[in-house]
Amino acid sequence: LSVSSERGGGGGKRRGEEKREREKRERERRKREEREEREKRERERKRRKRERRERERERDERKGVILREKIGRGRRRTRYAETLRKRT
Repeated sequence: LSVSSERGGGGGKRRGEEKREREKRERERRKREEREEREKRERERKRRKRERRERERERDERKGVILREKIGRGRRRTRYAETLRKRT
């Protein structure tokens, strides 16, 4: 055994492993936090978008405009439902 290893005391290898483990946990935590932030921003954006759509629809309904509203999502061909002008 070399003098330096005796002076250093045992557990050098273990310490390195602990450090790596800690860094791994840190990376995972950071990744999780970033993902959560992204998801939060995404939810906010969708909420604002939905609220805007609802406000615009209400405004259009007050004006009695013919609305074309998309039905269905994804690959299916989009059908349109027309709410006809309200007869006053």
